Amino acid sequence: MKYGRLVFSREFVSSSTVCNVGDFVQTLAIDLLYKEMGISKEDTVDIPFQSLATYKGEKVLLPLNGYFYYNREYPSFPLSEDITPVFLGLYTTSKEYLKHSSFWKNSGVIGCRDEATYEAVKKHGYNAYLTGCMTVLFPKREKAPENGKVFIVDAHPSIDEYIPENIKKNAEYVTHEITVNDAESVETLTKECEAATRRVYERYYNEASLVITSRLHCASPCMAMGIPVILVRDRFDERYGWIDRYLHLYTPDEYEKIDWNPKPVDIEDVKKEIKAMAVSMISRQPDLNLLGKIHAYYMSRDRKPLSASLMVKGYLWLSRYCPSLADFIRTKILVRFTISGKTKK
Repeated sequence: MKYGRLVFSREFVSSSTVCNVGDFVQTLAIDLLYKEMGISKEDTVDIPFQSLATYKGEKVLLPLNGYFYYNREYPSFPLSEDITPVFLGLYTTSKEYLKHSSFWKNSGVIGCRDEATYEAVKKHGYNAYLTGCMTVLFPKREKAPENGKVFIVDAHPSIDEYIPENIKKNAEYVTHEITVNDAESVETLTKECEAATRRVYERYYNEASLVITSRLHCASPCMAMGIPVILVRDRFDERYGWIDRYLHLYTPDEYEKIDWNPKPVDIEDVKKEIKAMAVSMISRQPDLNLLGKIHAYYMSRDRKPLSASLMVKGYLWLSRYCPSLADFIRTKILVRFTISGKTKK
């Protein structure tokens, strides 16, 4: 049996060849686990997201960590019979998916990335735990850069007036919507996007003294690498219902209270336990004691009210039934609501 790498390929890249590196960093997190387990590249096979239900070939054990939304053009669940799933950090509340009771009951333990998914899965009677996202497993850097840079990553425009001038002077406004070269094959496009993703996170690792972001998959791996993170957003939706165990979720009513000199969050102890839990699940011997401990750790957090904006709700609904139009709206309209690329005042 091979070990699978879920790759967010063609359907996660817009017609204008823009990829969100936050999608692809989730695959790199699984690569870290495989390295920890001594699983070589030769023993892995890439499974494109759009092939989850239709894959035919050698039997594959596939860790699943990420967002699985219902899409009638390429449904994800139930999976191909040639795929053995390992749910490390599932995010879905889709009734269209969760109704497949025989599939879920036969899948064993289901690790859920966020509390909303945990509640939805548990409500259906399946064996669920809240496990967060595997992007917290990125290694902590040995030391911070001496003359580090502030990265402002797709933060909402309203935050800009609150950022102290001394931070702005050393800030670079960047985006996780990265333009890549077009490619005819899924394999080539995947390599392009993964290479772009590595470049982005290597810059954070080597250069960042502070990251200010609205992006979940900027905040999580940067926090894991020992970089101070300020997480800001006009409002937070259910996707963030786990990372608030580590980071404060700043909304506009709290912008005046932001600590602009935060310390790195020390998650090394819990990171070891999450890694051990993930390895046990990939090894098909899930450590239920660790799963319970990690679940309790996330469930004991202070919660902030979470809700999606009407714009986001509309986009998510449209992505289920007309993904090409939703993709156009995301890249041509929603991107305008970020401050990526904005020049300094």
